[in-house]
Amino acid sequence: MPQKHALQFVDTVQEYNVPFYLRYLYIPGLTDDYKDIDKFIDYSKTLQNLKGIEFLPYHRIGVSKWKTLGIKYPLEDVKVPSNEKIEEARNHFTNAGMNVI
Repeated sequence: MPQKHALQFVDTVQEYNVPFYLRYLYIPGLTDDYKDIDKFIDYSKTLQNLKGIEFLPYHRIGVSKWKTLGIKYPLEDVKVPSNEKIEEARNHFTNAGMNVI
């Protein structure tokens, strides 16, 4: 499970009753399926200390750093989502009762 350590961290935060935010990286073709978003929302609603979701849409700001380092950028073919798609996905979270920052 690739998210094993992140989930363990959430368990620890819950155990110590520490308020926290989760980040959701909205990446077209990878994390934009509403079935997956709904699973994330359902999981998030089980977390008593969760203050909200930090919604982070994909951007290409750091691409030049990869090129400068001579490393192939793994998301080269991913397009930046439109403002409409970003707002639609953000609204999906808020319509589900999530606090989105």
